[in-house]
Amino acid sequence: MRKSWIALCLAFLLAAGQVYGQSTGSGTTGTGTNPTIELNIGQIDTSQYPKIRIYIDIYDVNGKLVTNVDPGALQVKEKDSTGKEVQVTIDDLYQVFQKEKISFSLVLDKSGSMGDGSKIFDAKAAILNLIDEIAKQKKDTIEVASFNDYVYLDQEFTTDYEQVKRAVRNIGVNKMTALYDAIYSALLRIDRQTGPKCVVVFTDGMENKSSYTRQDLLRLQSIMNTPVYIIGIGRDVAQNDLSDLASKMLGRYYFVDVVNLQQMLTEVYHDIFQRQKNRYAIQYTVSDGAERSAQRSIAITGKNLLALSIGSERKYIPNADVNTSFAGTYWNSDFIFPNSSNVKVTETELRPLSLAEMRIARNEIFARHGRQFKDPMLNKWFYSKAWYLKINTKYSPADFDALPDQMNAIEKANIAFILKTEQNRMKNQTIFPDASTRVLSEYDVSLSKDVLKKALNEIYTAEKVPVGQKTTLSKVALKNVEQIEGILNTSEVKY
Repeated sequence: MRKSWIALCLAFLLAAGQVYGQSTGSGTTGTGTNPTIELNIGQIDTSQYPKIRIYIDIYDVNGKLVTNVDPGALQVKEKDSTGKEVQVTIDDLYQVFQKEKISFSLVLDKSGSMGDGSKIFDAKAAILNLIDEIAKQKKDTIEVASFNDYVYLDQEFTTDYEQVKRAVRNIGVNKMTALYDAIYSALLRIDRQTGPKCVVVFTDGMENKSSYTRQDLLRLQSIMNTPVYIIGIGRDVAQNDLSDLASKMLGRYYFVDVVNLQQMLTEVYHDIFQRQKNRYAIQYTVSDGAERSAQRSIAITGKNLLALSIGSERKYIPNADVNTSFAGTYWNSDFIFPNSSNVKVTETELRPLSLAEMRIARNEIFARHGRQFKDPMLNKWFYSKAWYLKINTKYSPADFDALPDQMNAIEKANIAFILKTEQNRMKNQTIFPDASTRVLSEYDVSLSKDVLKKALNEIYTAEKVPVGQKTTLSKVALKNVEQIEGILNTSEVKY
């Protein structure tokens, strides 16, 4: 994946006459005369950079699929970071079902309101129908997740469709609605899948419990470019908000009523599946593939077109790290200390860790037992870990504390030792020794105000700048100071 702006001007000469392409989503409607083609950018796959695949939907004004698109009718041009225009040769143009498998992340709301009437039963029946349809392809992979006030991974990606169906049938209902967390977590997991992919979310409620924000979702989406379809049921959902969110996430929003719910959901899922398998893939190779971070743009036009619509803008990042908030040292690892439940942690092992990493290491001991966290930063971290999401029974901090003793002697010793080391580090050592050379992550600065005030003074001292004279700080140090000051102006963070 890669970070640079893609400006897509999309139009096609698909038949003997003039046919104008029109991109939706973040694009601008064209000014051509009576455009008869709707063209949607569904996904940008940069996992094999410098090879790029752009997945697009092409439908006529009646919503019917446009077939037999001739690659000879398309012209692709790129501009590098200097504005130099480079001709691009289309290596391949095909429909997804002809060559590729699709990865589906199915995310089901199981909050308490889903237990009203037959909603949960109808929803699961519709999903089971979708799985049966996907199974006919015998190649697409499916995962199933569910959410209430937390997110649960019920089944990892697999082509064992009977196993997927069992996971769906076992989903129950209770508690609140952490919608944003569920979408964010699904995007993190599906990022590891190659080729065409999408997230399909079903909800009957409104967001009211997440650690992630709408801004977090859109930031991750701008990197990943994976479509998210949202299905809202009943009059209680925030339809305008969900529709806008789905549009910004390259997907669509579907409203279904409780009347004939199962039938309506089955039709919606069928529409999503058909869109995914029938979309086109444009494949080409970036000619200067060594340039992996500078801004680029691309234009796809129809040859001999007399009028042109403005299309969509998209970002893509070479070798993108979807971890946009945290220090990435351990992001792709399941655990910082895999054996901390049965092997004592040593001082040597803790010495190279940052305060943030020690904090994760200490709390992952609790997380193994299903403990939830009040701190959004800890929730964000563990949302990315499949092992944690697969723990079926989770406990609020209060419920966990009320349980019989959950920890063995080694776990207790490791928790106490790591905490003591953290406290000694905060008291006797520089909090952020690299604050002049590295922009601190959101997780790094999730500390108590007293510790952050100490860190703030240390940055000025390291820069040999009087406290408060920000304009003379180095660029990186200034970013870190302003980030810490912003936190100090908010409510206290519980450590």
